[in-house]
Amino acid sequence: MTNPLNDNPAPRPLSPDDAALDALWREAFGQPLPILGAGHIVREILKDQGITVPPAPAQRSGAKKSEPANR
Repeated sequence: MTNPLNDNPAPRPLSPDDAALDALWREAFGQPLPILGAGHIVREILKDQGITVPPAPAQRSGAKKSEPANR
Protein backbone atom coordinates (compact mmCIF):
# COMPACT_ATOMS: atom_id res chain seq x y z
CA MET A 1 0.00 0.00 0.00
CA THR A 2 1.35 3.43 -0.91
CA ASN A 3 1.00 6.63 1.02
CA PRO A 4 -0.66 9.27 -1.21
CA LEU A 5 1.19 12.01 0.67
CA ASN A 6 4.53 10.58 -0.44
CA ASP A 7 3.59 9.92 -4.06
CA ASN A 8 4.89 12.60 -6.39
CA PRO A 9 2.42 13.36 -9.17
CA ALA A 10 3.78 13.71 -12.67
CA PRO A 11 4.96 17.30 -13.20
CA ARG A 12 2.69 19.32 -15.42
CA PRO A 13 4.28 20.99 -18.43
CA LEU A 14 5.10 24.67 -18.08
CA SER A 15 3.15 27.23 -20.06
CA PRO A 16 5.28 29.23 -22.50
CA ASP A 17 5.04 32.21 -20.12
CA ASP A 18 6.11 30.18 -17.08
CA ALA A 19 8.95 28.59 -19.10
CA ALA A 20 10.32 32.02 -20.07
CA LEU A 21 10.04 33.31 -16.50
CA ASP A 22 11.61 30.10 -15.15
CA ALA A 23 14.66 30.61 -17.38
CA LEU A 24 15.09 34.19 -16.14
CA TRP A 25 14.54 33.13 -12.52
CA ARG A 26 17.13 30.34 -12.75
CA GLU A 27 19.64 32.75 -14.29
CA ALA A 28 19.04 35.34 -11.55
CA PHE A 29 18.68 33.10 -8.50
CA GLY A 30 20.19 29.73 -9.49
CA GLN A 31 17.07 27.75 -8.63
CA PRO A 32 13.76 26.77 -10.25
CA LEU A 33 10.85 29.17 -10.34
CA PRO A 34 8.99 28.66 -7.03
CA ILE A 35 5.61 29.99 -8.19
CA LEU A 36 3.85 28.70 -11.30
CA GLY A 37 0.90 30.56 -12.78
CA ALA A 38 1.64 33.82 -10.98
CA GLY A 39 3.54 35.66 -13.67
CA HIS A 40 2.57 39.10 -12.38
CA ILE A 41 4.27 38.39 -9.04
CA VAL A 42 7.34 36.84 -10.64
CA ARG A 43 7.67 39.78 -13.05
CA GLU A 44 7.61 42.26 -10.16
CA ILE A 45 10.31 40.35 -8.25
CA LEU A 46 12.52 40.10 -11.34
CA LYS A 47 11.99 43.80 -12.16
CA ASP A 48 12.96 44.68 -8.57
CA GLN A 49 16.24 42.84 -9.26
CA GLY A 50 16.83 45.01 -12.34
CA ILE A 51 16.03 42.25 -14.81
CA THR A 52 14.22 43.03 -18.05
CA VAL A 53 11.23 40.71 -18.35
CA PRO A 54 9.03 39.90 -21.33
CA PRO A 55 5.57 41.47 -21.34
CA ALA A 56 2.70 39.44 -19.93
CA PRO A 57 0.76 37.45 -22.49
CA ALA A 58 -2.25 39.27 -23.93
CA GLN A 59 -5.67 38.56 -22.55
CA ARG A 60 -7.68 35.91 -24.33
CA SER A 61 -9.51 37.39 -27.30
CA GLY A 62 -12.91 36.53 -25.79
CA ALA A 63 -12.25 38.41 -22.56
CA LYS A 64 -14.26 41.58 -22.10
CA LYS A 65 -12.63 44.68 -20.74
CA SER A 66 -14.50 46.54 -18.04
CA GLU A 67 -16.25 49.67 -19.17
CA PRO A 68 -15.63 53.03 -17.53
CA ALA A 69 -17.97 53.89 -14.66
CA ASN A 70 -18.75 57.35 -16.08
CA ARG A 71 -20.67 57.38 -19.33
